[in-house]
Order: sequence, then C-alpha cells, then structure tokens
Amino acid sequence: MEQDGNLVVHPELTGKNLKELAQPVYDAVMQGTDAGVWVDYEWKGEQKHAYVRKTDCDLMVGSGYTE
Repeated sequence: MEQDGNLVVHPELTGKNLKELAQPVYDAVMQGTDAGVWVDYEWKGEQKHAYVRKTDCDLMVGSGYTE
C-alpha cells in the first residue's frame, strides 16, 4: 500500500484506496515500522492480527490472520 492508502497489490482491492474503504484497517497498517510490527484491529466484527512493515521505498506491506 502507498502512504496515501492506494493498494498496489491485494487479492481483491488492487487500485482501490484503503483509507476510503476501511479507515480502521488503514490506521492499523500505517503503524508499520521499518523493522516491522504486529498490529491488532477489529474489522466487520472480527479480531484481526497483521504484521506490517514500511519498506525502503515508503510502501506499507502486511500480512495477517483472523482470530
């Protein structure tokens, strides 16, 4: 994801803006650091956990699971 929320790669939402579609998820992903960090958030009534990292070219990359 680009810093402004545009999804560069996603199974279903490539080209869409995460900030516009899912502000809580965007906020969680934006907590990513250069070293990477685990974040927790709730989305559609489910608890989610994701590992997010900021890349050298300022993209946010993450992968997670539903509890």
